Amino acid sequence: MTFSLVLLVACSLPAAELLSVDTLAQLSFQRVKGGAYGQSVLAAGNKSDWYAAYVSCATVDYDGDLYRMWFSGGALTDDTTVPYGALEAIGMATSSDGIHWQIANQGQPVLVPGPAGSVDAKSVAHPFVIRVGEKYWMWYGAIDGKRGQDINVEPAHVRVERICLATSHDGIHWERENGGQPVLDIGPPGTTDSLQATGMHVIRRGDEFVMWYGAYNGRH
Repeated sequence: MTFSLVLLVACSLPAAELLSVDTLAQLSFQRVKGGAYGQSVLAAGNKSDWYAAYVSCATVDYDGDLYRMWFSGGALTDDTTVPYGALEAIGMATSSDGIHWQIANQGQPVLVPGPAGSVDAKSVAHPFVIRVGEKYWMWYGAIDGKRGQDINVEPAHVRVERICLATSHDGIHWERENGGQPVLDIGPPGTTDSLQATGMHVIRRGDEFVMWYGAYNGRH
């Protein structure tokens, strides 16, 4: 299975001040041809790359001059303690037009799994980034290698994911916040997020942050 990143644009987008939920729901979107595999804008790398198996879960910031994209990348591994057999890290790419992208940081990931025993020791995934003042804030899915069977939650094979936070001044060098511990943990057995809390989107509204996230307990 191969995952690549594609670009969609809205047709007949109205002026920003006229946008509403109803307006957005009625828009049609058109696929933009990219220069990567299958006309995507960013595809999986070579066999030796950290994103050799797939790229996914893009989040993009535009500062008026440059687009910055953070994305999940996966590479197959023989490490049986890594769920699903693919080790994930988070990379960054840049673009002047949103279509043609270059991997930043000399082709290396900008956030890698943490040390043994940490909440994100076996993979980091699902990044979501916004700018807050002079910093970038990234919420991401932390994978420690545990599965449902390890915490007595079905389905037994599904990996546990929690939401952590990291911050950066340049989008490349990241520092884990909250002592590396989750800012949103999974819930107790029987709750809607008893196995996974991940795949988040965050906005800044006044003095607060508002997050929507994917909750999983056997059903999304």
